[in-house]
Amino acid sequence: MRRLASASFALLFAMGVAHTAFAAGAPVATATDDQKAAAQAAFMRALDKSKANDHVGALQEFRASYDIVASPNTRLMIARELASTGKLADAYREAKGAEAVAKDAVSVDPKYGDAAAAASEEATNMRSKVGILHVDLEGRTGELLVAGRTVTADELANGIPVEPGPVDVTLRDRGQNESKTASVEAGGEGSVSFKLAPPPPPPPKEKSVHPFDGGEGQRITAYVFGGVGVAGMLLFAGLGGASAAQFSDLEDSCANNRCPADRAGDADTGASLQTGANVSVVIGAVGLAAGAALFIPTLFSNEDDTKQASLKPLVGPGFIGLEGSF
Repeated sequence: MRRLASASFALLFAMGVAHTAFAAGAPVATATDDQKAAAQAAFMRALDKSKANDHVGALQEFRASYDIVASPNTRLMIARELASTGKLADAYREAKGAEAVAKDAVSVDPKYGDAAAAASEEATNMRSKVGILHVDLEGRTGELLVAGRTVTADELANGIPVEPGPVDVTLRDRGQNESKTASVEAGGEGSVSFKLAPPPPPPPKEKSVHPFDGGEGQRITAYVFGGVGVAGMLLFAGLGGASAAQFSDLEDSCANNRCPADRAGDADTGASLQTGANVSVVIGAVGLAAGAALFIPTLFSNEDDTKQASLKPLVGPGFIGLEGSF
């Protein structure tokens, strides 16, 4: 993941210059005799200053020598002078750089194998005195500075050497500075993240309670119609049974379809019961049909869809029906 994040920084970091960076001179394989002589002269001046404990002056002369010829031995001396001035993270970085340059030089001259081994040993010894910081920049672009120094793409991918203790980390992105502080122990590793936080989830969609929304509201409406239908059927059963009992009683009392005068009221009651039963069965049938028609579509609808199924009853002269959209 860090390698992917560092890719977007490659061009920027290639142009960035850290305060400890300096221009490398000609490779040892292609340096001219004049370049080698000038580099050697600067190297000897640096040694004299180092022996005199003038490490700042020695560092300047070693860098001047390296600017002429990129010798791994010179870069290793730069690492040692940086360590003498207390800049341990920079010293470790230069020791690793000296190791890489020496390994490249070995292919030209095997004598640089000793320089590669010495640089590797120096870097190993220094590692216990510095921390390594990892920075997560997934999804971000800009310029990364650690302890005021522009970080290279290679360091971003493999770890950034830092002085032990609190470390200031700044990301310059689109004219805005975002700063954080990390803490790394000597010999340990730490991390800090500038990864963008994921967007918050959308608020839950309020469920519709419209009576014909194709969802929960329509189910409630279906239950109401179904309840009316069940009540109508129960009323039909009760009134129909009472009407049938009344008719049977009158049939037993009225020979030849002639009823006594005192039973005329019973005949009217029976007719009323039958009429009520007929009305009830119609109400019950319509209620059950409407309830079923409203409920069934809700079994296939998705209440999270932006366009939902809907159904509503229609009543007109001589008919009753349902109108819907899906």
